[in-house]
Amino acid sequence: MKIKLLTSILTIISFQVIAQDITGKDYFFGNNFHFHGYRTDLRMMQHGSTIFQTSDTMVWRIFETFNNTNKFNQRSKNITPKSPILLGIKLSPMLKNFFTAEVPNYSKTYYSYLIPDSSEATVIAMGINENNISHYHYRLVLNDSIEIKKWSPIPGLQMKYGAKAPYGNIGTFKYPGKKLLVEVAHKDSIGIRDGYIIDWSKKINPRIEQIIVRGSSQYGYYGLNLDSLKNLNQANSSNRNINLFEWTFEKDSVNEFDLYFEQHETRPYSIYLIRKTENKKDTISLEWWKIDNHFTISNRFLRDVGQYTLIVQETGQFGVFPKDEVTQFGFNIIEPKIDQKPKGYTFKQILPFILALLVLIALGFVFYRWKVRRKLIKSERDRELLKIQMQGIRSQLNPHFMFNSINSIQNLIQKGDIKSAKNYLVTFSSMTREVLEDSEKELHSLSSELKLINDYLIMEQLRFGFKYKINSSIAIHPDNLDIPVMLLQPFVENAVKHAVSNLMEKGYIEVNVSSSENDVMLEVLDNGKGMDTNQQSSGFGIKLSRKRIEILNRLYSQNQIELTLMDNHPGCKIQIILKDWLS
Repeated sequence: MKIKLLTSILTIISFQVIAQDITGKDYFFGNNFHFHGYRTDLRMMQHGSTIFQTSDTMVWRIFETFNNTNKFNQRSKNITPKSPILLGIKLSPMLKNFFTAEVPNYSKTYYSYLIPDSSEATVIAMGINENNISHYHYRLVLNDSIEIKKWSPIPGLQMKYGAKAPYGNIGTFKYPGKKLLVEVAHKDSIGIRDGYIIDWSKKINPRIEQIIVRGSSQYGYYGLNLDSLKNLNQANSSNRNINLFEWTFEKDSVNEFDLYFEQHETRPYSIYLIRKTENKKDTISLEWWKIDNHFTISNRFLRDVGQYTLIVQETGQFGVFPKDEVTQFGFNIIEPKIDQKPKGYTFKQILPFILALLVLIALGFVFYRWKVRRKLIKSERDRELLKIQMQGIRSQLNPHFMFNSINSIQNLIQKGDIKSAKNYLVTFSSMTREVLEDSEKELHSLSSELKLINDYLIMEQLRFGFKYKINSSIAIHPDNLDIPVMLLQPFVENAVKHAVSNLMEKGYIEVNVSSSENDVMLEVLDNGKGMDTNQQSSGFGIKLSRKRIEILNRLYSQNQIELTLMDNHPGCKIQIILKDWLS
C-alpha cells in the first residue's frame, strides 16, 4: 500500500514537468507518455494548458490525473483533458533537447514535437476503446502537403505500457528530415479532434522575411530590401561569420526594430543582443522562447551610443550552435550631428499655430463624439421599438397555435376516438411546455425547431392520417445552428389545415433543410390543391409570420430572411432562405 501511494505521488509530481531548460542544460524525454489538458493552479489562480506525464509502465494512471476528486490534486482544480480522445505521445527515452509548442489549427491547437535525432514517435489514444473505436478515424499528412494516409479507421486496440483496458493504437512513426501531422477525429462531430505535429526536419538558421526600423526624422519607416534579405539568409546558412550590411543610426532616432520570420511553428527561437558601449560589452537575452513570427526590439535597448549585434538562434544554450544555424546582423548608434545653421522657424514661432491646431482638433473631436452619441441613442431606441413589436407578434402566434391544437383535440373527442385524443393530448402538453420555455427567446437551435415540427405533425397525423417526411442535409450539426423560434411551424400548420386535411391518408407533407454556400434553405411542400401565388394568403399565422420576418430583417440587416410561396403543381411549396446564416 505504501509503495502504491509513493508511486502515485511521484506520478502526479512528474505531471508538472515541462520540457524546457532556460539555462541551456540537456534534458531528456524519459520513459514517459505526454498527455495534454487544462488545469487551474490554486496557488496562482491561473487556468491554462498543461503537459501531463505518466510512466510508460503505468499509462492507466492518466485517468487518475483527470479525476478532480483525487486527493493528490489538491494544488489544482478543473483538471480536464484536451479532448475526450485522450491522445498521448511517447518519444525515445534518451531523446534530449526536444521542443514542444502549441500550433493553432482553426479553433483547436495541436502540440508539436521537434525531434533533433531520427528516433521514432508512438501515438496512442486512451479515450478510444472497444465501445467507441468505430466512431473515430485518423489521417497522416506529410510536410503539410501530402496526405499519405487519408481518413481511415483506427488501426486497432492494444493493451501495452501497463494499461488495464484496451486503448486505441494510432501507430509508431519515423520520417527523418520531414514533418508529419497525425490527426484523430470523431466521424460525426468534427469538433472532437486532436493531433500532433512531429518534426524530424534538419536544423537550419532562422530565416528573416523582413526587418523594419521605425523612428523619427529620416528613419521614420525603413524596410530592408529583398536582395539584402536574400544575402543575409544565404550568408548565415554558409559557414562564414560576416555581416553583409551595417546600419548606422543617430542616437534617439530609432524607436524600435521589427523582425518578421518565416513560419517556424515547431522551432522556438532565442534572440540576443550583443552591445558594446564605451568600454563595456554585454549580452542581453531579449527573448528565450519565441514561437510566433514577429518580434519587436524596443527603444530601451537602443538608447546608448555603441556597436550592436543582433543574434537569432534556435532556443538552447547561447553560443553552442554552429554558425550556419545562427542568423545575425550588426548596426551602430552614433551621437547626433549638430547643425550649426538653424533652418526654418523656431519653436516659439510655431507654438501658437500648434496650440490653435490642437484646439481645433479638440473641438472637432467633441462635435464628432456628440453626433455619434446621438446616432447611437436613436439607433438603440429604434432597436428596442422593433423588439417590442416582435414580442407583440410572438404573443399572437403562440395563442393562435394553441387554439388550433385544442380545436384538433375537440374534433377527435367528438369523433369518439378517445385513444387518439389521449395521445394527441400527451404530445400537445410536451409541445406547450417547449413553446412556453422558448417564449422569451428570439432564437433557438435548428434541432429544437425540427422537434417542434415533428411533434406537431405526429399530433395532426393522429387526426388526418396523412404521411410526412423531414429531411436535413445541412453540413453543420442542428444543435450548433440557431434560427428564429417557430419560424417554420406556422407554415407547416398552414399546410396541414389548408392542404392535406381533406386528403386524409393520401395527404403528404415534406420539410427539407439544406445549405448553399453560407445560406440556410428551409422548405415546406405539400400535395394539396395548391394556391394562387398572386394573392396574399389569408391565413392568420402566415400574415403574422410575414410581419415577423419583415421586423427580423430590420433588426438583423446583415442576415436577411427571404420568404417565397410557390405553386408546386400539385400542391404548394414554401421556401425560406436565411442569407449568410453560416458565415
